[in-house]
Amino acid sequence: MVAPLMKLNQEEYYKWKQSVLSSKFYEDVIKKRKVTDTTKNRYVLSLATYCMYNNMSVDELMKEADDEERANIRVKDRKILKRLDNYRDWLVEQGLQKMTCQTRFNDAKWCYR
Repeated sequence: MVAPLMKLNQEEYYKWKQSVLSSKFYEDVIKKRKVTDTTKNRYVLSLATYCMYNNMSVDELMKEADDEERANIRVKDRKILKRLDNYRDWLVEQGLQKMTCQTRFNDAKWCYR
């Protein structure tokens, strides 16, 4: 279940969760990882929250990052850095525990590797 997560209603969270579960990224990366179901569920929660915050699907976010990399945009100028920095600040503003913020942020950051 969702930890006291921001001001997020269950319908909105469910929509973003379904978006992650039906994504190419989920099929190609998360589903194939040799991790427990609990860890996979945590990835889905973290990515659904990150997608909701950015109002973009995980596949759109990955495409944006790939396009910037192919265009040889300097790392410091890439949108993903701004997105991740803003997301980290937003998590803290939501009043989540430090470890929850850190876990959600690290999961979002991990998906770009």
